[in-house]
This record gives sequence, structure tokens and C-alpha cells, in this order.
Amino acid sequence: MTYARVKQHIKDHKELYIGLGIGVGLAGITALIMRTHSGSTILRDTVVEAQRDIVVLGKNATLNKVSYFDSLRQGPPSWVVRCLETGQVFTSQRAAALAMDLSEANLSQHLNGVRDHVNNFHFERICLAA
Repeated sequence: MTYARVKQHIKDHKELYIGLGIGVGLAGITALIMRTHSGSTILRDTVVEAQRDIVVLGKNATLNKVSYFDSLRQGPPSWVVRCLETGQVFTSQRAAALAMDLSEANLSQHLNGVRDHVNNFHFERICLAA
């Protein structure tokens, strides 16, 4: 293509190029705003009222308050669990199993209702750790 043909093409499609430029500019501004404001952290023991009941793993149990715990680790959220006998709260099922020398699989089965107890301990899920 010659310079004259490119210049004519741009002139013929001026509205399209202006629209594209505005769209890219708005997308860039939006990205900067989202990057600036998405770095907020959730503090420990923050309780948020849910607008409606939250079903837990498709079971009949529902939550109407949602608590956020900072698990101080990377990765996806994990269930915060509490031992009913000792009252200890753990930021994940794995942390509970390791601290109490239990099988992770058995603890998971207990929390899912398959087992009645794990080495005579009973646990409950409290919330998700962020």
C-alpha cells in the first residue's frame, strides 16, 4: 500500500478509529481505577450480614452471617474449623489436622457428614478464610 492509500483509508474510516481510540482510553482509565482500589484488605473478625441465606456445599445448613478471617497465606479460601471439645479455631482443615495429629481425609469426611467423629473429636465449619 502506498502512503496515499493509507491516508485515504484512515480518512474514510475516521469515525471507527476515533471510537476505537476512545474505547481503549476508557478501558485504560478503568483498569487504573480498579488496580488502585482493589488492593483493600479484609481485617480479621469482620462480620458481614448476608442479604439472604448462603447454602453450605449444597447441604441444608445455611449461614446468615459471613465472617472473613485472614489466613495469612496465599491460595484459595479455606474453611475455618473449630474443635468442639477444645474450642480451638483453625484457619484451615489442614491446619487442624496437622495441629491435632489427625488424618486430613478423615477430618474432611467428618466435616462432610460421612464420619461421626475423628479420633473422638468433633469439628464444625465456621466460615471461609480469605
